[in-house]
Amino acid sequence: MLVLVIEDDDASRELLTLRLEALGCEVVSVDNPADGLAAAQSSLPGLVNIDLKLNVDSSAGIRLVRAIKDDPSLRSVPVAVHSVCVAHPSEAPAELPKVEGYLPKPFKLAELRELLEAARLRAS
Repeated sequence: MLVLVIEDDDASRELLTLRLEALGCEVVSVDNPADGLAAAQSSLPGLVNIDLKLNVDSSAGIRLVRAIKDDPSLRSVPVAVHSVCVAHPSEAPAELPKVEGYLPKPFKLAELRELLEAARLRAS
C-alpha cells in the first residue's frame, strides 16, 4: 500500500516513514501542505497521514484534510490525522472534517498496524 505522510517535523516524519516501510508500505513523505496536496493528487495513495499542526499552524492540517475531502479525485482516499492533540474522534476539533483514522504522537506500532489494516479493508 502506498502511504502519503505529511509531517513537518523531520524526526517524526522519518520515524513514521521507517515504521511504515517496516510494515511493507511504500511511502511518499512531504513536509508541507502544498506539497502534500500535490503528492496526493499525483500518487492517489491508499492512505494519507496528516500532522494536524503543520508548521506550528493549528489549522494547516485541518485545511489540508478539507482540501483532500473536497477534491473529487481524492474523496475516497482514507485520511488519518497524526497529532499530540487528537488521538481519538472525541478529541477532534469541531472544524475537522470526518477522517478515517487517528494516530497519536507518540504512537505504538500496534496502533499503526491497526490503522493500516483499516485502510486496507476500506480499499477491498
